[in-house]
Amino acid sequence: MSNFIHSYTANFLLLHRFWKMYQPKQRFSRYPEREYDYYIVEFYHPFAKKLFRVLAAHFAGTAEAILVPLERVQTLLQDWRYHDKFKNTSHAFKYLLKNYGVSECYRGLVPIICRNSCSNLIFFILKEQSGKLMDEQESVLTSFINGALIGGFTSTIFYPMNVIKTHMQSKIGGDFEKFMTVAHEIYIARNRSIMSFYKGVHLNCMRSFISWGVITASYDFLKKIMFS
Repeated sequence: MSNFIHSYTANFLLLHRFWKMYQPKQRFSRYPEREYDYYIVEFYHPFAKKLFRVLAAHFAGTAEAILVPLERVQTLLQDWRYHDKFKNTSHAFKYLLKNYGVSECYRGLVPIICRNSCSNLIFFILKEQSGKLMDEQESVLTSFINGALIGGFTSTIFYPMNVIKTHMQSKIGGDFEKFMTVAHEIYIARNRSIMSFYKGVHLNCMRSFISWGVITASYDFLKKIMFS
């Protein structure tokens, strides 16, 4: 838990530092016919826009890692070695908290942050570019296809992170293993093959294809209704 708080705080301070460094200039304009004044904010640093996009994606991925305990318990419940040990979700949570504390619920935090941050960045960049290409021709169907293709693509690229995360979270108690140590152990155990990290990726891709398609289409449809 302390590692998560430290990582979250560090990312926030880094984002704030770059905001101060590339703080936009402001031009003050007064319109006599109106009873108020306002600022027109213009960004003069194209590099800052790209940098903020990267940091925002990383910050969002780190914030999403708050839900790591849910993935942690899910991994344990799916492991056949613990079928007789845990009755349900609440029982697994109580066992971890009572015997090992909150930190045990955040085992496998590093690969989850890496997966979420990188996948968020690629997803939103590709979605933005696809939106510019479609322009006014975008519909529910095209939103579904775009979201499905991009979501399936990103989940496939970072699928090895899920493999490493599952390997780390399938253990209870003991020292917290380092990311590269676990990756090397899996690499050795699977006959030193990089492709072995992608076993089962087709099922993950199929799930992501459908879920991200539905999420993207629903989001775009509701956004048009609410803000049109």
